[in-house]
Amino acid sequence: MRAVVLGSTGFLGRTIVAELARRGHAVVGYSREGAPCPEAPAAAYDSLDVVEASDTDLDACLAGADAVVYCLGPD
Repeated sequence: MRAVVLGSTGFLGRTIVAELARRGHAVVGYSREGAPCPEAPAAAYDSLDVVEASDTDLDACLAGADAVVYCLGPD
């Protein structure tokens, strides 16, 4: 499964990224800084400001995803 995690560097996001990667799923994490998750170094990361992103940007980020996990905002 290919999962996209929006807010991948927060408390919930990095836990979810690490668990998905541990289970063998392909994970792409998005955060404003694009910082990697220390708990899942094999996961792919990119930066994205979801508030400022265009519909085209969001479509490109979510293309091919089997699952999207939304972890933006306060935990």
